[in-house]
Amino acid sequence: MSLTLKQSWKAYLAASILVVLGILDVLSTNHILAHGGCEANPIMSWLITSCGNWWAVVKVVLTAAVSLWMVARWQYRLARVIMCSATVFYFLVVGWNFVMLLR
Repeated sequence: MSLTLKQSWKAYLAASILVVLGILDVLSTNHILAHGGCEANPIMSWLITSCGNWWAVVKVVLTAAVSLWMVARWQYRLARVIMCSATVFYFLVVGWNFVMLLR
């Protein structure tokens, strides 16, 4: 089943927002780390330790890949719920990072 123009527009907008939030998360996390902070997520902490400076590329590429995978499944309600939930979660994470940066 292919998406209508209205559905595909919403799907790609949601994916784009998620990727932009992922990039903002990387930038804010890097700034926090550079100023003596630490990564609270143990999986991301491992990725940062394991990949060095490449962790940001890995994270953004994975975020984009999962987002596009969800776009391909946009006709399913579960995919839309997951994408919207992930967007809200990322928004909260990035918001918290910016609160930490303002301290």
